[in-house]
Amino acid sequence: MVIKLEALLRGEFEVSDEFKIENTYTLEECRKEFRYFCDLSYGLLHALRDLPELPNSFILMHLGSSARFPSDWEKGKELQNKYGLEKIPPKTECEMGAGYWFRIREGLLNETRR
Repeated sequence: MVIKLEALLRGEFEVSDEFKIENTYTLEECRKEFRYFCDLSYGLLHALRDLPELPNSFILMHLGSSARFPSDWEKGKELQNKYGLEKIPPKTECEMGAGYWFRIREGLLNETRR
């Protein structure tokens, strides 16, 4: 019996010796994921190196997953009013990411001033 790897990961089948697992993960999917994580990693590294007032929305969206609600979200809304919807899209993740980035940036700038 051949099962798809995705079905196994969802828990629809159990692994035993009688099953042959077919990996349907394509090279193109692998390249796409690799590119995504490279863009994220390098985007964060460049943002931390350059300390722009706001990184791009892709980075803001990912920073939002580590932000504090409601304080970072409120700060993000404040920054959104200041910089506009083009810099901070009207998505909760981006607004929270902007507030979180503000805290990160202020902390790093305060450290370099000492």
